[in-house]
Amino acid sequence: MKILPFSNNVVIKRLEQKASAFHVEQETTGQGEILAIGPDVKSIKVGDKILFVEYAVDSFELDNSTYLLTPEASVVGKIK
Repeated sequence: MKILPFSNNVVIKRLEQKASAFHVEQETTGQGEILAIGPDVKSIKVGDKILFVEYAVDSFELDNSTYLLTPEASVVGKIK
């Protein structure tokens, strides 16, 4: 099943947090991969690995998998 978010919303699949060269407070930010974007999203694309604000996401289940939905403004950076 394909998810098509409206407006500036993005669908994220949470990534497992790994040790990295930079420290991000784990309780306030999460890491994920963009699976789908709304038509008004400009700064990220499907497949990008990102950091997002944890308290600004809604989670939902589809086909026995958990996904996150959040506005583009809650994405705080890309992971390269």
